[in-house]
Amino acid sequence: MSEGRVPKEGELIIQDFLPELKGSHLADSIVEGLLKEPKEIPSMFFYDERGSKLYEMITELPEYYPPKLEKRLIAMAADAMAHGLRGHDIVELGSGDCSKISILLGRVPAEDIPTLRYVPVDFSRSAVEESAAELRRRFPGMDIHGIVGDFLSHLDCVPDGRRRLLVFFGSTIGNLEREKAYDFFQELAQVLRPGDEMLLGVDMVKDAAVMEEAYNDSQGVTAEFNRNIVNVVNRMIGSQLDPGMFEHVAFFNPEESRIEMHLRALAPATVRVEGLEAPIEIQEGEMIHTENSYKFTPEQVQGMIEGVGLSVRESHSDERGWFSLLRLGA
Repeated sequence: MSEGRVPKEGELIIQDFLPELKGSHLADSIVEGLLKEPKEIPSMFFYDERGSKLYEMITELPEYYPPKLEKRLIAMAADAMAHGLRGHDIVELGSGDCSKISILLGRVPAEDIPTLRYVPVDFSRSAVEESAAELRRRFPGMDIHGIVGDFLSHLDCVPDGRRRLLVFFGSTIGNLEREKAYDFFQELAQVLRPGDEMLLGVDMVKDAAVMEEAYNDSQGVTAEFNRNIVNVVNRMIGSQLDPGMFEHVAFFNPEESRIEMHLRALAPATVRVEGLEAPIEIQEGEMIHTENSYKFTPEQVQGMIEGVGLSVRESHSDERGWFSLLRLGA
């Protein structure tokens, strides 16, 4: 770059697909979950602005191994891929903060950055906006097309027309029920065009004590993250629950091969919802299921991917086999 030249600033677009749902679908999904036995709250409601910040703190905790291992693997994959991304759309599903995608973009030759378009897809508008601001500063000239929405519902809103690299980091696939994960891959197989690829992060089955410690950190940040979902529920359905009346519970369920997160009520509570004939009663000691995080064996991963006609082109794992990063193609 010549002295004094100001780098071109890429185009910035942010589309929000959530307002159309907030009045009905999202609030209804919370009420439906609280009416179930056992009760549950969909995990997508973790990620309001405060929840996103708490999750960023979780990724820095010593007990929480996944992001540390995955970032090393992303760097390995990026070294092999970055010189072939010119003119691509890079679509990050469940994007969160920009720490992981920055590793990949940092390996792309500077002259190729203005040819890229980055498409973050996240439930949290603040996460999309903050990532966009940071990436525009670090990678001037790159176009950004943010999508605020649920990647399960809005995959068809992702821009088309160019070669795409989809990235699905953080083992977020593990937050989906097995059937939904398979359905997601089926839809993905329809979305991917010849030449498109995907990077998929997967948390593998390991010693239960290691996994349970990762979700029960000594500083209590994960507990605060779990309880914060109550604040989101209050805003969405007009309830007045006190997050402090719930205890964080997380454990490995070996039969289902998943970490489960729950909130246990420390006292009885009543949830009144406008339009609901009778209030929802929460009993002392009752558990509300807030998240599953499935862990995988190599055979499960291979079967899920190949079952929808996708192929594993490359695989990276840490030396203990705790985490894997897969490069997929149609």
